[in-house]
Amino acid sequence: MKAAKLIRDKGLQYAREIVDSAPVYATEWNEGYEFQCGQSVELSQADRDKYFVDLVELKDAVYACDLIKYLGGYERAKARLNVARKNNRTLKEEHHIRWMKAIKYYESIYQPKCSHGYDVACLICGFGTVDGERIYHNKGKTA
Repeated sequence: MKAAKLIRDKGLQYAREIVDSAPVYATEWNEGYEFQCGQSVELSQADRDKYFVDLVELKDAVYACDLIKYLGGYERAKARLNVARKNNRTLKEEHHIRWMKAIKYYESIYQPKCSHGYDVACLICGFGTVDGERIYHNKGKTA
């Protein structure tokens, strides 16, 4: 399971609790898969994708959502980044790179609507991505 899907399905607070309660040495978190003490199990890649979440990815996603909130929300964070671009500030500065990554994570989690009412994008705004597929419009039910 991807971190973005976990946050969409269970919420940001649930993901934050997982990150906060995870041991320092843990690399993955599982949901719905029980292990017996001393049990050795060979898992298929399909089971691993279904039940396990990479904790580094989950920590990055939670951090990105927190950063977007700190910057004043999604729209404001994008506006601040655009202002930095227009003012010819170098986007190689560390905080601008973090902003761009946070915006990308946020978009992959919440898939915000375009300004013309489409779920992902439209021909005016440009292409969007849903489940790894490039699309130009998707009006209807939102996630």
